[in-house]
Amino acid sequence: MRQESVFTKVWRVLTPLATYYILQIIAMIGVSAAFAMRFVSQIDLNGTNIDSVYASLMESVFNSILDISFWCTVFSAVAVIPFLLMFRKKDRKRAAMQGRSVRYTKAGSIAYAIFPLLACAASLAGNNLMLMSGFFQGTQSAAVVSGEIVYSQSLLATIIGVGVIAPAAEEMIFRVVMYDRVREYMRPLYAGLITSALYASLHMGLVQMIYGFLLGAMFAYGYEKTHDWKIPVAMHICLNIMDILVTDTSLFRFMYASRSVMIGITLAACAAVVGLMYLAEMKISSQAVLAEGQESTDGEEADRK
Repeated sequence: MRQESVFTKVWRVLTPLATYYILQIIAMIGVSAAFAMRFVSQIDLNGTNIDSVYASLMESVFNSILDISFWCTVFSAVAVIPFLLMFRKKDRKRAAMQGRSVRYTKAGSIAYAIFPLLACAASLAGNNLMLMSGFFQGTQSAAVVSGEIVYSQSLLATIIGVGVIAPAAEEMIFRVVMYDRVREYMRPLYAGLITSALYASLHMGLVQMIYGFLLGAMFAYGYEKTHDWKIPVAMHICLNIMDILVTDTSLFRFMYASRSVMIGITLAACAAVVGLMYLAEMKISSQAVLAEGQESTDGEEADRK
């Protein structure tokens, strides 16, 4: 088999993310144009100064930037999924041709309880710790900073778009495709660190990037532990919905009634993260099983574990 160059490996790993960025640009152009056309249709152009029309148009677009960003996020997430399925199919075919096809035993239904709960606890603990650190003075929750651009629709629309569609697409990108591709060349630890760093790059601000990196590492851990793509997707969906409920509803307002209440809940959430991680490590496992008729490959798979 011909040896791949470093450039080829890097390009292969980054292709899903590059595809997503391109689709985001296309979505931004299309959504912005649609909003602009709607505003133009509402302006009486007869006898109106072109400069005032332009100024009015720019003001309308600027005032709708939250809506534009929301729909750009949703449309690009939906558009990238077919490409990711195609990449996934090609990767499986490539693995079969190279004799690397491996099946894994199921981690069990307990994984669908532990890992989503872990994500919710991590969301609560992480947001509260950032808020208590003083980096977000004047905001009710750190989740406001991460969600202020896209949390601009009704609660139902936000849950569907930002709570379900967007995180599902992101996990397909970073874990199901990119992580598996890095995993071909490196051990799980390095694959998790690299894909988590790339995931963190989507976030704005140093603190949010650190937070994103830690979350990405948690999602990668869940995926590596179970080898089930539905686990990181479920974790990310639960985490985002938790952020939305904290930000857009009054369900968790009691946390901010006093500093002592907030500290107590934060400590409880941190304890839950530690306890759930321990349970995951002790109770959840997924073992590699060679496909029928496949021979061992000189311990290659074991070397990367």
